[in-house]
Amino acid sequence: MRITKQIVAITCAVLLLLCMPVSAHTDEELNEMSGEFLDIRNEIRALAQNIHDESEYIADDEALDPEIRDVAEEVHQMAHRIDRSAHDIRHYIDDGDYNQAKAELEVLKGLIIDLNNPVHKLDDIAPESHKHHADEVHHDLHDLQRKYQDFEGLFYEFLTDRLLELRNEIRAIAQDIHDESEYIADDESLDTEIRDLAEWIHQQAHKIDRSAHDIRHYIDDGNYNEAKAELDNLKSFIIELNGPVHELDHEVPESHKQHADEIHHDLHDLQHVFQKFESLFYTYIGDREYTEETNADSGDVPINERLLEIRNEIRALAQNIHDESEYIADDEALDPEIRDVAEEVHQLSHKIDRSAHDIRHYIDDGEVDKARNEMTNLRSLVVSLNSLAHELDDITPESHKHHADEVHHDMHALQHKLDDFSQLFDEWVQMNHADYQGHAVAEEIPEESQAESMPGFEAIFAITGLLAVAFLIRKL
Repeated sequence: MRITKQIVAITCAVLLLLCMPVSAHTDEELNEMSGEFLDIRNEIRALAQNIHDESEYIADDEALDPEIRDVAEEVHQMAHRIDRSAHDIRHYIDDGDYNQAKAELEVLKGLIIDLNNPVHKLDDIAPESHKHHADEVHHDLHDLQRKYQDFEGLFYEFLTDRLLELRNEIRAIAQDIHDESEYIADDESLDTEIRDLAEWIHQQAHKIDRSAHDIRHYIDDGNYNEAKAELDNLKSFIIELNGPVHELDHEVPESHKQHADEIHHDLHDLQHVFQKFESLFYTYIGDREYTEETNADSGDVPINERLLEIRNEIRALAQNIHDESEYIADDEALDPEIRDVAEEVHQLSHKIDRSAHDIRHYIDDGEVDKARNEMTNLRSLVVSLNSLAHELDDITPESHKHHADEVHHDMHALQHKLDDFSQLFDEWVQMNHADYQGHAVAEEIPEESQAESMPGFEAIFAITGLLAVAFLIRKL
C-alpha cells in the first residue's frame, strides 16, 4: 500500500513539474531591470529613430541619384526594424519570457551588424549637400554599436544574477526541509517507520542542496554538459521527494505536525522555484553549448541558422576592433608608427567584417565554391590581424592602453569564434559538396604566436597546407 501511494504521488509530481505554467516575475524582480537596462534600451531606440529620420532626408530627395536614395532607404528601413526589435525585447522581459527576449536580442544584434555596410556606403557616396545627414547617421551607428554592447552585457548579467538567486532559493528550501525532517527523524519516541521516512527525506534534501551547489560551479567552469546532467539529477531528486513528503504529512502524529506541514509547504515552493530555475538555466546556457561541443546534436536548429549566429558574433567582434583601433589611429598626438599600425588593424577589421558578410550570402545562395574561397580569405585576414594586434598592444602608450587591450582581447575572441565557424562551415560544405575534404588556409600563423594566440589551429594549418598543395597539383 505504501509503495502504491508513493507511485501515485511521484506521478502527480512529474505532471506538476512538466505542466506547471511559467509565471511572469514579480514587480520587485522586474525593477532590477527597469533602471539602467530600460535607459539603455531607450537610448538604442532614440539612436535608431535618429538614423531613421536622417536617412529619410536623403531617401526622399528626388534630386539625388537613385543609387544614393536606395542605399538611404535601406538604412531607413533597417533603423525602423532596430527600433521595433528593441521595443519588443522589453516586453518579452516584462512577461518573463527570457527565451523569446534572448532570441530577439540575437535579431537586434544581427540588424545592427547588417546596418554597418550600408551606413558606411552612404557616408562614402552622399554628396556634399547631404553630407551632414550621412555623417549624423554614421556617428549614430557607432553610438548604437556601443550601446548595444552595454545592453547585451546587462541582459546576460541579469540572467546570471537571477539564475544564482533561484539556485540560492532552492538551496535554502532544501536546507529547511533538511532541518525540519531532522526533528522528526531524531525523535526516538516516534514510530520507527515514521522516523525512517523522515530520515530518507532528510538525506534527499541534502542531495538536493548538494546538486544545486554543484550546478553553479559547473556553469562557472564552463562545463555545460556536466551542468545539464546535474540539472537532470536535481529534477529527479525533487520528483522523488514528493511521495515520501506527502506520506510523512499524512502519517506524522499531531505532536510533530508543524514540522511535517513545513516540509510539505517547502516541497511545493521547491517545485515552483525549480521550474523557474530550469527554464532560465536553458535560456542562460543555450548559445554556450555549441561552443563547448561544436559537433554536438543541435536539435532542430538548421545549420544555416547556427552559421548565422556565429557569423554575427564574428562581425560584432570585427566592428568593435574597427572602432577601438580608430581611436588610436585618429589621434594626431601619437607617434605616426603607432597610428599606422592602428590604421592597418582598422582596415583589416573592416575587411574581416565584409568577408564574414559575403560568406553568409554565398551560403544562403548555395554557392559552395565562392563560400570556400571567401572562407580561405577570412582565415587569412584573421591570421594577418593576429600579429598586428599584438604589435599594437606592445607599442601603445598607457594613455591609449585600454583601446589596445580591447583590440587584443577581441582578436583572441575572434579566433575562437572563427574556430567554431570553420568546423561548422566544413559540415555545411560536406552537406553541399561531395568532394570536399577539409578547408584550405592561405597562410600560416607566425610560429612564435601559434601557442599563445590560436589554440586548435595548428593541426588544421598543417593538414590543410598539404591539401592546398594537392588541390593546386590537381588543378594544374
